[in-house]
Amino acid sequence: MRSVFVAIIACLSLLSLLESPTSLVAAQAPAGGMWRFNGYVVSLVVSPEQPPVVYALTMRNDLHRNQFLWAIYRSADGGRNWSPFDQRGLESVSLPRLLTMDYRDPGNLYLLGSLDQPSLVDAFLFRKTRTGPWQRIGNQTTLTALAADFQSTNVLFGAEYVPGYCSYNRFVRSTDGGQTWSEHQQSDER
Repeated sequence: MRSVFVAIIACLSLLSLLESPTSLVAAQAPAGGMWRFNGYVVSLVVSPEQPPVVYALTMRNDLHRNQFLWAIYRSADGGRNWSPFDQRGLESVSLPRLLTMDYRDPGNLYLLGSLDQPSLVDAFLFRKTRTGPWQRIGNQTTLTALAADFQSTNVLFGAEYVPGYCSYNRFVRSTDGGQTWSEHQQSDER
């Protein structure tokens, strides 16, 4: 319950991004004021640590350059103060779609994003450890959703788009931090 409360506060008090044709710029709200955001939050992730560390994946459309500008921000105090987060290794990502973390090891973050040409289907998965830069893991994927297991480290679940005449989504699971995926079978146990 506390994580949900912190996530709501973090979202409501998220930093203000000013219009800039070249970059996203953070600005502080006046004393007693609300943070405003010029764009939208793609993903908001709250760690189980105390105080909670909050990550926000943000994006806005730069109409002057006909491209998306995006950034990841981090708050180490539950959403009160924000700073840009390390994006080394993500320079080729043109359309980030979601951000999640390994809740058993909150230093491991995962980002799903498209390279070069924005695509809503084809994407790559990236992982960041506490000390290293972001690294692309696995092959190109058609994941449309991603979540980490709360009990086991390196276990991820996803929804994968399967194109074809009768396109559909299937649930997939990775037990190696996103390197490989297999169809997730439902257990008959109840």
